[in-house]
Amino acid sequence: MRRIGDATTIIGLGHTLLGLYRFHGQFLEMAAAGLFATGAGELRGWAFWFTFSGLLMMVLGRAMGALERRGLPIPRSLGLWILLSSALGAAVFPVSGFWLLIGVALAILGTGR
Repeated sequence: MRRIGDATTIIGLGHTLLGLYRFHGQFLEMAAAGLFATGAGELRGWAFWFTFSGLLMMVLGRAMGALERRGLPIPRSLGLWILLSSALGAAVFPVSGFWLLIGVALAILGTGR
């Protein structure tokens, strides 16, 4: 059985934890300001989107894992979209975790379904 969903969930968890660690100061400022409408500003925006994208990866990983546990294929089109978006991300940010998602995409595309 493939573990693509689990791998994606773990990548997302790592991304989220890294975001909380790296941007803890910004999150504390946002919480102290009441959280609502506190995402303005370059560093706060980075903090939010970096961490939130990790949460979205976890959701995606759980959904893919549910398919795998039921013996259903992960759609190849999803693998292609992950590959294209991650390749673009890796081109813009070569020192990043986008390379991990390229591996996920290739695993999806390599399932032959």
